[in-house]
Amino acid sequence: MKKLLTLLLPCILIASLFTACGSSSDHISPEPRSESVTSNEKGINDSDAGDTEGSANSNTDLDLLADKKIILNANIHMETKDFDVALDNLTQSVKHNGGYISSSSQHGDNYSSKSGSIVVRIPADNYDAFIAQTGEIGNITYREESIEDVTFQYVDVEARLKTLTQEEAQLHVILETAADLEGIIAIEARLSEVRYEIESFDANKRLLDDLIDYSTIDIYLDEVKEITETDTSFVPRLLNTVKSSWYSFVNIIEEIFFALIFLLPLLVFVAICVLIILLCVKKSTKKSEAKRNKKTLPPADTNL
Repeated sequence: MKKLLTLLLPCILIASLFTACGSSSDHISPEPRSESVTSNEKGINDSDAGDTEGSANSNTDLDLLADKKIILNANIHMETKDFDVALDNLTQSVKHNGGYISSSSQHGDNYSSKSGSIVVRIPADNYDAFIAQTGEIGNITYREESIEDVTFQYVDVEARLKTLTQEEAQLHVILETAADLEGIIAIEARLSEVRYEIESFDANKRLLDDLIDYSTIDIYLDEVKEITETDTSFVPRLLNTVKSSWYSFVNIIEEIFFALIFLLPLLVFVAICVLIILLCVKKSTKKSEAKRNKKTLPPADTNL
């Protein structure tokens, strides 16, 4: 029996190797492709014809890549005049498209401009719809999109899982008929290794499934008083520069005003202290002058 196990174990390992090679050659594409589509846009809105054309091209690309394992990601910078309303609209859009917010942060308060960032996960099927809706919620000043092809990696993980699962089943069959203690220990040790590898590859596959099924979109939202102009001709640029300069001047005056209000109690306290010190100095000066005048007076004439 010991000799039989000694012969069977190498055969199982060799068969597993051939199975892995066969599975990889059947499923793995000969030319795995990893591509990215990046676009930087300023002042994107729904009325622009370029957006419609870009959306159509994006849909066409996704149709061509339907049979592949694709990870879609995006990074969007937006501006709005009302931060709370825009954030609420984004949240509703995320829920409407079947997604969720994985993380968020917010800065500022009711007395200053607000800004914040959120990371959302959107089902890949609703990716284009959500991207289009963000243009309706606020003015997009920057957008970067990426497409990562993980087909080769995904197929490789599946092939390895299949091979390891088959090896595990064969080891269980051999373990049932094994009678030699040394052989049983060797088979159980190999079973533990195979089970560990199966769990590792399965976790990797589930991670890829999550990244493929749900796109990750990073959104930065900034509250502004004036929306960035999209026209780059001379006159609009000049007017926009003058407006920006004026708003910057007003903001500086406001900041100085509120800083003075904030420091007002401290300024009052300092003024009182200075006043007390001046009064004390003045009083001390008067006393010193009186003493000096008293010493310099001539003595009274007693002969009179």
